[in-house]
Amino acid sequence: MKSVVSAAGIDELNPVQTNAMPSIMAGKNVLIAAPTGSGKTEAAMIPVLTSYLKSRSEGI
Repeated sequence: MKSVVSAAGIDELNPVQTNAMPSIMAGKNVLIAAPTGSGKTEAAMIPVLTSYLKSRSEGI
């Protein structure tokens, strides 16, 4: 996950992100209620991208 966070130019995750990501990574349904600009989209997408990068296989 750190490589995805770094690639996104994020220096540090905020509390909304750090609280939501473990449940998202565990495949749980999560509702994130927070103000605009608080990092909800990143909290949802970083685990998705991390999972994708871990699961993709190398080409032939």
